[in-house]
Amino acid sequence: MKTALVVASSPSSRIVISRTIERCYLKAIAVAPDAAQREFARHGPGVVIIDAAGAPDLLRPLLDDVAQKRRTTNPSMPRMVLICGSGEADLLGAYCDLIDTRVRKPITPDILQPIIDRIVNEYSQPKV
Repeated sequence: MKTALVVASSPSSRIVISRTIERCYLKAIAVAPDAAQREFARHGPGVVIIDAAGAPDLLRPLLDDVAQKRRTTNPSMPRMVLICGSGEADLLGAYCDLIDTRVRKPITPDILQPIIDRIVNEYSQPKV
């Protein structure tokens, strides 16, 4: 798990989340929702972080690809983090089971970094 895909409509959210990811020693690939599916296919990230604010319809192709990858390969990869305000998690409907962790807004590096560290550590721990 070396890369993380950051999907957010807001450029400032993409920057804040990306900088936090880089503090966790991952390469951040930050994109708008309309480019997310293409970048997911290109990079095959181990973590996908989605800021739910914005265009949920543009996220559906990405979420379909994540669901397909989980069905055909490792059922827990890629790890998914959803950043949402109240009521935004419901916008994803049937895709809610793909989300490993939900984080409530407002998001800060001090909140997000331990979550990313935990996800990376869970992945790197050998299964017994």
